[in-house]
Amino acid sequence: MRGSPPLQLLIVTLGLLAFAWPLRRLTAERPVQAAAPVAPAGAAVRPGTSAVHATLFVRFAHRPEKVEVLDAHGSLWKAEQPEVSPVEVPLQVVVENDAAELTVRAQWPAGTPETALGLTLEPDGRESRETTVWSAETGLERIVLFQWKTP
Repeated sequence: MRGSPPLQLLIVTLGLLAFAWPLRRLTAERPVQAAAPVAPAGAAVRPGTSAVHATLFVRFAHRPEKVEVLDAHGSLWKAEQPEVSPVEVPLQVVVENDAAELTVRAQWPAGTPETALGLTLEPDGRESRETTVWSAETGLERIVLFQWKTP
């Protein structure tokens, strides 16, 4: 004996909708939170270097308590408990020998598992570069190198 085709169609449709709803939430475009730019303090540009306008996108899996991005001249951006991921940060980056070196610091609440912090740097006139750094316990401090010249 076979089942009713409309009933089978209804069961299959409900099954597909059960998968479609979480997938839509995972892949939906989220609003980007823009942050105010902070110019490097006393950034003297040496020969062979250039200060380039760039946009940094900071993505996080678990919401951090504090995030800070620095270069050799000081703090470029900092935020406490950013609301959305990704955060869009306009800034000036010093590019030396086709590379930009940034330091990333982040702090998460106690009990947060090891988590990822994604960084995408999009400087004017150059291709975007991205990297992911992982936390150790509740904190993170890493030096990240974005290169444009092939080794």
